[in-house]
Amino acid sequence: NVKVRQAVRAAVDLNEINKLAYQNTATPATSFMPYKMQYWKDDLPKPAVDLAKAKSLMSQAGFPHGFSTNIITVSGDAAGQAEAVVIKSDLAKIGIQVSIESYELVTAYDKERTGNYGLGERYWTNDIIDPDEVVTFGVVKNAGSNSFDTYWSDPTATKLANDARSETDTAKRQQMY
Repeated sequence: NVKVRQAVRAAVDLNEINKLAYQNTATPATSFMPYKMQYWKDDLPKPAVDLAKAKSLMSQAGFPHGFSTNIITVSGDAAGQAEAVVIKSDLAKIGIQVSIESYELVTAYDKERTGNYGLGERYWTNDIIDPDEVVTFGVVKNAGSNSFDTYWSDPTATKLANDARSETDTAKRQQMY
């Protein structure tokens, strides 16, 4: 539900995650693209917490009183546990009750691969600086990762990703990504 995803984005305080999990040493995300990847845009607006907007989006989504879900984390990962604590606290403010479930790494990822979970934490590293790898992995459901195990799929997004991947003109690719 796109409205629920937007509500979560409006409710979660990335600066608080940065403070608690990373001692203010991280750069909070402003887009789907990892920080400083090729074509990274420094001028994107920084996400801000807006609980009124989040609550309104939850109502529009058909969940005016929220719901319960889980977040899968990796046990022994102090930063990941701290992120989960902030997410749980922030989402409670808009009626989403989050149960934190911690597992060793392989079990956590196996549980996420089923697609039967509410929220999950994953590490994201880039083998190459070109955005094709990240975009394909996260957007193209049938590219081997099931859209980063979210099983999200959108034909328009898939077409945009495939078009950008096949473009050879650097300036055009930058606009596409």
